[in-house]
Amino acid sequence: MNFICPYCNQPTTITRPNKDEGWHRLEIAAEQLIYKHRLGMRYLAIVCPNKECKKLTFELALTAATNDTFHSAEVDKLIQKWSLLPESRAKPQPAYIPSQIVQDYTEACRISQLSPKASATLARRCLQGMIRDFHGIKKGTLSQEITALDGIIPKSEWLAIDALRSVGNIGAHMEKDVNLIVDISEGEADKLIVFIEYLFKQWYVKRQEDQDNLAAVQAMAGIKKAERQRPTKSEAP
Repeated sequence: MNFICPYCNQPTTITRPNKDEGWHRLEIAAEQLIYKHRLGMRYLAIVCPNKECKKLTFELALTAATNDTFHSAEVDKLIQKWSLLPESRAKPQPAYIPSQIVQDYTEACRISQLSPKASATLARRCLQGMIRDFHGIKKGTLSQEITALDGIIPKSEWLAIDALRSVGNIGAHMEKDVNLIVDISEGEADKLIVFIEYLFKQWYVKRQEDQDNLAAVQAMAGIKKAERQRPTKSEAP
């Protein structure tokens, strides 16, 4: 299976013995429950093959079987899924992104399933922190700061950020305290997290890559200049 390690963020292909998965039938009176099907517990364990990582990813899922055959992901009805290791879906972020912004992002990922409302609040605060840190824009509200971004960033990016103002309660509360916990519809918290990850790449990571590339060119030019100025054997005393 194709796999991106949540610890080192490296894409790889997982084969045994780096992977183990299985399904266990729960011997309980399922007909007395609201699910009305035989229940089972599915587990998935993966060890990252990266020699510098080797960390364990472990997931559990509660499923309701729809028939008596061997159960697969296509056959089982997923009731709930838990990511036990790592604790959240947060991706590793480079050290040049301010620690407070990364901390808000990490916490937003950690509680996205447990409390989408709190997760969305942290993601909004993360967005505001990036606008203030990266672009130096500080207004009274997040909505005003997004308006001030117009013309500074690519239009497609600004339109995507501006679209947040029309996403249910997320947009309705941008004119108020960014730390205010608001109710949101299912899936909105995850969409905010994905968008934060996109902005990390488009703003911080791209800027760092550009700086590294320019520095490499300057270093190469310096080496070539030094070589040209170095006396040849015929010129040496």
